[in-house]
Amino acid sequence: MRVILLLLALWGMGIFRHAIAQESIGTTRVLFVADFSLSMGGKWEKRPKIVVLREALEKTVQKLQKEYPDVEVGLRLFGHKSPKHWNDCRDTRLEVPIGKGNHKKISEKLNMYEPRGVTPLAYTLQQVRTDFPSSQGRNIVILFTDGAESCEGDPCAVLNSLKSKNITIKPFIIGINLDMEALNTLACAGGSVYNAEKEADLEIILQKITERIVALSSVTVELLDENNRPVETNLPMIFYDSGDKSVRYVFFHTLNAEGKPDTLYLDPVFSYDLYVYSTPLVSKKNIKLIPGQHNVIKVKVPTGYIETKLQHVTIEADVQGKLTPVIRDVRTQYLVDFTNPNDKRRYLAQNYDLEILTVPTINIRNVNVSSAKTTKVEIPAPGVLILDVMYEGIGSILMRTKDGVQKIYEIPTHKRRQIIALQPGEYIIVYKPNFAKRSMDTRTKTFKIVSNQSVRITLN
Repeated sequence: MRVILLLLALWGMGIFRHAIAQESIGTTRVLFVADFSLSMGGKWEKRPKIVVLREALEKTVQKLQKEYPDVEVGLRLFGHKSPKHWNDCRDTRLEVPIGKGNHKKISEKLNMYEPRGVTPLAYTLQQVRTDFPSSQGRNIVILFTDGAESCEGDPCAVLNSLKSKNITIKPFIIGINLDMEALNTLACAGGSVYNAEKEADLEIILQKITERIVALSSVTVELLDENNRPVETNLPMIFYDSGDKSVRYVFFHTLNAEGKPDTLYLDPVFSYDLYVYSTPLVSKKNIKLIPGQHNVIKVKVPTGYIETKLQHVTIEADVQGKLTPVIRDVRTQYLVDFTNPNDKRRYLAQNYDLEILTVPTINIRNVNVSSAKTTKVEIPAPGVLILDVMYEGIGSILMRTKDGVQKIYEIPTHKRRQIIALQPGEYIIVYKPNFAKRSMDTRTKTFKIVSNQSVRITLN
């Protein structure tokens, strides 16, 4: 017979020497779910599989309760009540409710029953969601089984649904002389797969994975400049769960008094996707933390600045809000940012296209941003058209160009007073009030715009 120990999360035995206080991560609750189906009575190497399982589980719970008494534990069994020929696909029960100091109760229940029934994995996992007294803190499920689902149901679908109940799903699969293909079929929630060829291997494997449960891992995030120096800082960071994409941690990156990235403490149960909210953002996916040692995460985020400057500041008050520099990525043309005509903002070191939303639009191509440097961009100063509209109607502004006349702006004539930033040039306003019924009633006005000067026109 083959034994698979499917651990849908992790538990600890106190061997992590740099443990952080339990209250820093909230209450940790661990539910052990053990397979007592008939096949668990089969011999593994020298002893029955159920004997090896009892011994490992009792030892784990005892050390966990001794070294971390605030950790709450419970026990659910399945396949332990009905004989196999009954094919009881609801044979599961919470034998020890989750709580503190449960070592003796769990030991008693483990030794009270012998392997008897079938393996209703999916149904058992469906019942797990009601076993946790609260969704706050860390709710961890650890499932032991020696075989696949023997009833109707999809354990993987149930595992995915548990995520919505804030139950940590991080599978660790341990098989006994089991081919990797068979192991991988049960690794549906993502995780690590191990194969114990001998009974002695089980304790070694368990020691590796039990380091992760109670303590946090120490982490520094190095934001590297273009020379791979960890000197970038003051950027928001979010650590997402790589599995369900939920937000786990939010930080503002900080350098300490020595100019080095400060230390964070993260839960090593999860693997993470790190997003650094530079402009544009940078990400690093599927980060796995190593318990028991300090973790360094390196992300290349070289940044510099674009400083936009209006040629003539005296006109700024007249066109406030009328000049909007739009920043686009040169390669993708994706919108990166909106800024202001006299502003200095931080961007990733690369090339950008700037589009200045005057009338007509000004395009400034391939503005280079270098690491730790400021690139200054001078915005040509427009003139200003102050337009007073007496009656509602339809109207357009045309501009004379070397190729003829081009329509550049449609006048919203329901607005009585408008201030329009226009580039220097010669213009024609074409306007017809709503009460005018003939084309012959069209009114036209010609005017010239000079940089940094205002022109006032009344449409009546």
